[in-house]
Amino acid sequence: MAKAPKSSTSLPTKRHRTATPKAHLDELFRRALTEGPQYVDCEGKKAVVLSAEEYERLTQGTRRPESLAEFFAKSPLAGVDLEHAFDRIEEIRKRSRKPKGVSVKTLIDEGRV
Repeated sequence: MAKAPKSSTSLPTKRHRTATPKAHLDELFRRALTEGPQYVDCEGKKAVVLSAEEYERLTQGTRRPESLAEFFAKSPLAGVDLEHAFDRIEEIRKRSRKPKGVSVKTLIDEGRV
């Protein structure tokens, strides 16, 4: 990975080794604010320092996962009385002798129950 020419400080532009950011943390932050993301390599593990504005721009439009309660509240079935619907299906099953291979839904759709 090629390094850009060094500035007046000892920090190379954009890419930094482990010891460098520790010694020049304020310069690393300044560069993240003025030059964009700064890449840091720490024992083979890579990280990036970037400004809060850049972080917000990159994460814009992402949202936290909603809770299960929120998910069900937004469901198209939120206002449906499912207990009544299931009771009705059970009632139909009990009183109809449906032919083999025909579903209760088909019987309802055809008006045979």
